[in-house]
Amino acid sequence: MAAFVHKYPHYQKKLRRSIHDAIHNNPKGNEAPFYEVWDLWINDFILHAEDYSSRPQGVLSVALKPDKRRTANPKQAVMKRSPDFIVYHSREAGGGTGEGYSLKREVAFVAEIKPWMEGMGDSPAKVDRDFNERDFLGQVRDHGKMILMKHAKARVWLVQCVGMFWRVGTLRNDELSPPSKRVPVGKNKPQQHRTSIDWWPIQKLGHVDSDIQQLQFWRQMSNDIE
Repeated sequence: MAAFVHKYPHYQKKLRRSIHDAIHNNPKGNEAPFYEVWDLWINDFILHAEDYSSRPQGVLSVALKPDKRRTANPKQAVMKRSPDFIVYHSREAGGGTGEGYSLKREVAFVAEIKPWMEGMGDSPAKVDRDFNERDFLGQVRDHGKMILMKHAKARVWLVQCVGMFWRVGTLRNDELSPPSKRVPVGKNKPQQHRTSIDWWPIQKLGHVDSDIQQLQFWRQMSNDIE
């Protein structure tokens, strides 16, 4: 299989510059500089795809069933989460923007970004620990559950990114445990998860294996939707 054919003719140069800046000109190890890296990566996917669009810091929301044990007059709660990127697929009906026009938009995949600094080391064991950190996994798992609660999908695609490393996984709509109702900060750890994600191997941007997996991901994800 040939490596992914990048749609930007200057993609590699832009990617190299953004990675260098996020690592070497980011002394506090902030997450935001890595958004540039993954914005380039995502737009390399969707630049040629008319029906796909990317929304940074988009919001997922689902209505939760009232907890009747806590009060005699429970109110329906709404859970909201903000993935770093949401990629949407849109279907249009009718013409123009006037009467008769409608738009159906569903989530194609979400991406969650974490920083990585040169001094942190990139041994396979260290990178694996970063990706499997409990709160990080809980965060992306909740994103997937919320999408499946709102859309009739067999599975949802999730992307984890740590610095210039990435992996993609699928969460199936099969006996989902409920999403955690608290933000996992400090002692407020989420409960043990009963729902596992099928993860692909971790890849590193700029390597041929990463390009090949990028193409495989795009083909399978878009086939699920279209």
